[in-house]
Amino acid sequence: MNGTRDVIEFSIGKEVYAVDLADVREVIGHDSRTVYSGARLVGAFARAVKTYPVGLHHISQYRGEDMVILDPSGVLNIPEGGPGERKRVVIVLRESATRILTGLIVDEIRTVTTISGDMVEDPSSILDNRNQLVKGIIRGSSSKGSGDPEFVIWLDLRVLIGLMEKGGA
Repeated sequence: MNGTRDVIEFSIGKEVYAVDLADVREVIGHDSRTVYSGARLVGAFARAVKTYPVGLHHISQYRGEDMVILDPSGVLNIPEGGPGERKRVVIVLRESATRILTGLIVDEIRTVTTISGDMVEDPSSILDNRNQLVKGIIRGSSSKGSGDPEFVIWLDLRVLIGLMEKGGA
């Protein structure tokens, strides 16, 4: 990586991930009580299931538009926590990164940070070379007071969305 890049760091379960901030439209709170009824729900849900066979959490209304809410924990092999164990925040993605209005449900937004090439380790040194989902491993500061160095998994958002469209890894 040349130069610097802004990323948004978030957690799902005990793992910390990042995606390029340029792909994020905004972050909103998650209201799991949003429910549709009737033909509108059937049509929107049918289109979403056809597009995203893996990771579809629900369909929500966002500023008058249908928004597909995806849970990436299945593709990332993160076990689902029990009720009340996970906080929920939605990262609304720019439509340039996806074909339809889409949000990713995550547990917590950690920070927005600027990274440089010297902070990023090539994932092939840790992961299988065929894994295109991980752009790099970001070495960060000490994690929340533990004194241990924190590593953030930098995801390629388009590959993640593509895996959910294809039905998983």
